[in-house]
Amino acid sequence: MSVRHALVEWASFAWCHFTGRPAEVPRSRLPDAPALLRIGLGALLHRVLADRQMEGDPRLALAARNIHAFNIVALQRMGELTRLLEAEHVVPVAHKGAAVISLIPGYAAVRAMADIDVLVRPEQFGTAVRLLEAQGGRQLKRNQPVSGLWSSERALQFEGPMLPLNLDIHRRLHHWPLAGKLTRRALDSAQQAGGLWVPPVAECLCIAALHRAKHGFVGDCRDLLDVALLLDRLEERGLEGLIQTARRCEILPGLVVIVKLAAGWFGVDSAEWSERVRALSGALGRKQRERTDRLAREAATWSPDHPLPALPFVALYRHMPVATGRLVPAVLGALIHAGFRAGDVVVRGRRAAPNIVFNWSAWGSRKRAKGR
Repeated sequence: MSVRHALVEWASFAWCHFTGRPAEVPRSRLPDAPALLRIGLGALLHRVLADRQMEGDPRLALAARNIHAFNIVALQRMGELTRLLEAEHVVPVAHKGAAVISLIPGYAAVRAMADIDVLVRPEQFGTAVRLLEAQGGRQLKRNQPVSGLWSSERALQFEGPMLPLNLDIHRRLHHWPLAGKLTRRALDSAQQAGGLWVPPVAECLCIAALHRAKHGFVGDCRDLLDVALLLDRLEERGLEGLIQTARRCEILPGLVVIVKLAAGWFGVDSAEWSERVRALSGALGRKQRERTDRLAREAATWSPDHPLPALPFVALYRHMPVATGRLVPAVLGALIHAGFRAGDVVVRGRRAAPNIVFNWSAWGSRKRAKGR
């Protein structure tokens, strides 16, 4: 049995146990701790094994303790910063991991976070950055003197008792001209949960789809687990309301892809997941269904034994038109992105590759750029 097959079996078993669904212990051997940690499910598997009084790897227990302790400190600090910004009439809306943790009880104990992402209104972006810097936030230098002018986010780091807290503050969920409608909807519909402002469940699902699309639909299982848990928390309108929200936010095809990927990890041979995929796919046209099927199949072949490909321009150029259903804005955004990054290379005194528009990886790394 392949490592991938064993990982899928144990991931599905862990999700079922965590959500209270009946589940049998997989027949395959529990994968090694490094593989479970690499896909982002190590703490969840430790929780499940402990609940079932099954023997687990001490490395999983250590990772789970560290994840839970860091999340408690990080979310407490974020709550303090939220209140400070609110006092200045700035409402920071947490999204991605922090939002899902706030919406799902007990999730902070098993969901690893590298940072906290917050969204503010564009006109309040500069004010929010200045206020956070006054509280000890240090802007991380990204060596992007030109593209920083167009960037929709700033990364700040706060010293903490365990690890530094990295806070990414966004004025848009994606670079212009994409995701404008989803950005406005996330800001306008935000609600309080766990001391933070977070988007509703449907909007959180759309944001997860957008983020996965931005990275070529390739990554570990953390946001796929987010999607699996959020689907259970949809309100009474259920999938119908989610489809309408995703269509209005221009991310319905991307949502279909990420739900298919989540089903591949947590819903193998599950009638419940098959119905979800069928309902969402049925809202697409025939050609869109074919494109989303192809993207889902390609992304599903990624192996945790290989490093993630660092191809952000390829992801923009190839995947965003399909995920959003908007060809011209997606290609325009990709070309603008490439142009600003080319400006970075020129400002730093290095020559960009001639085929920059179609080959990000040929010049994207500093090491290769130096050699040209």
